[in-house]
Amino acid sequence: MQRLFRPVWRLIAALLLPLPWLTPARAQDTPPVIESGPSTQTVNAGQNVTLSVGATGVPPLVYRWWFDAREIPDATTNTLTLNNVNALNAGSYVAVVANVFGATTSAPAVLTVIGPPVITAQPTNQSVYPGQSATFSVSAVSSGVPTYQWQFLGSDLPAATNQTLTVANVTTNNAGAYAVRVGNSNGSITSRSAQLTVLALPQPALRLGVLTVTNGATVPVLYTAFGTETNLSFSVDWDPLAYGFAGFTPVLDPGPGPEATGAAGPRPTGLPDATVVSLDESQLDAGRLGVSLAWAPGTSLDPGESTIAQIQFQPVVGETLYAGRLGLTGAPVPALVAPPIDGTNTVILGIINPQVILAGAPVLDRQTGFLQQEIEFANPGRSLALNVRLTVMGLGVDANTNAVSLANAQGFLLPDFVPYVDFGAIAPTEIRKGLLQYYVTDRRTVPTPSFDMTATPTVNFPVPPGTVLQAQVRRTNGLVLVEFPTAPIRRYYIQYASSLTHFLSGNVETSLPPVTGTGSNLQWVDTGPPRTQPEPADGDLRLYRVLEVQ
Repeated sequence: MQRLFRPVWRLIAALLLPLPWLTPARAQDTPPVIESGPSTQTVNAGQNVTLSVGATGVPPLVYRWWFDAREIPDATTNTLTLNNVNALNAGSYVAVVANVFGATTSAPAVLTVIGPPVITAQPTNQSVYPGQSATFSVSAVSSGVPTYQWQFLGSDLPAATNQTLTVANVTTNNAGAYAVRVGNSNGSITSRSAQLTVLALPQPALRLGVLTVTNGATVPVLYTAFGTETNLSFSVDWDPLAYGFAGFTPVLDPGPGPEATGAAGPRPTGLPDATVVSLDESQLDAGRLGVSLAWAPGTSLDPGESTIAQIQFQPVVGETLYAGRLGLTGAPVPALVAPPIDGTNTVILGIINPQVILAGAPVLDRQTGFLQQEIEFANPGRSLALNVRLTVMGLGVDANTNAVSLANAQGFLLPDFVPYVDFGAIAPTEIRKGLLQYYVTDRRTVPTPSFDMTATPTVNFPVPPGTVLQAQVRRTNGLVLVEFPTAPIRRYYIQYASSLTHFLSGNVETSLPPVTGTGSNLQWVDTGPPRTQPEPADGDLRLYRVLEVQ
């Protein structure tokens, strides 16, 4: 019987042994084994360092290096080379070796770099008014405890040995270059110089800010303080047929705190907390409110502009918002500041700036290839604005990482090259429309810019001399299309007038910006403001011509 069953047991054993729950794990079916890890090293600054790891396991083996818990990009071999090391390279390094069965992390290797500190954040320029404070700071990495010595115009400042330097009660004598020398037992390094600019104290001035119309109408009162005044008075004037007075709310300084500090030091935040407010409401029916403000001596305003009050209005039923004038005046309470500044009590009154009241969604125009955004703006002030300037900020980049540009920009404000367009004069209570054109390379990204609209003096652009070209003008679907031949790189200005007589006398308007030639015929579409001014209401058709400038 034993001879009979022996082959059967052998067959059963042969069938069962390959099953995974009966087969012992093989040594090669495991994560990598690190046999030699990176070694701890101490080197001098400026040397090259190589860290290596030795590992065995089922290939392929994948290597990743980490420094102070952060993965090092492109470090994917069993060695890591660091060239010209400094204090920034000091720290803990580990290697992670992986295969299809898992990953193994090496023991940490600590790299110590003997050398001077490395500055990671330089002091920055500061601009403050006299009497304010300026604070400079520096950040550095050091192999030992760092020391600091601040310098002014190249000379050490006594007792200025902290990471930060505060210059209190600034005067013009404090203006100049500040730097800091950061050291340790192995050497020192000097930061870049940061300039402290002491601004000239501003002249006291008042203006009204941006009118908002959520849950009524609110306009801020903005005051530019000299810094020594203790009394301020003025009057607000509005159109009682469009707005009904609802309230005057002073904005008080919340006192020291994070909200009261800006990048250039303390910033104005409002009136002193104990300000006494007196209102003269004797002429409310005529649309005028007198305001008198006073605070105790010794509690002065910070120099510069701040919001000191909010005025609330209730629009008259049936009237269009922004259809009524707003402004500052001298009755029933005269606009004065006390005590006298530079021998005068007069406060400079500013106009209320024109304001964007509606910005539509940018839409692709297939004829021009631009994303076009229609904006509506108004002049809620009581004075003629000689020119309306709109700056466009925050255009960003498209999906191709190319910068979105304002195609009909007429210029750029320095130093940040912020594009702007000019819309010309706008009368009090007038509401106008304009078109912004964005060039977006992917034709899909929708820009979401922010706008700032201000009144400026009249802008007269001197058109350079050039040659008048023959152009074909077509009117279709309510648009004017001007087609003309071009030469590469040359500039082309489209000019327009209401009659041939105006052209002959030089009484013409010029569209901005100019068009750059390509060597072939170009088509220009009159999209209205800001490229061109609105057509006159008399119905006369404009005449157009093209000026070629080399």
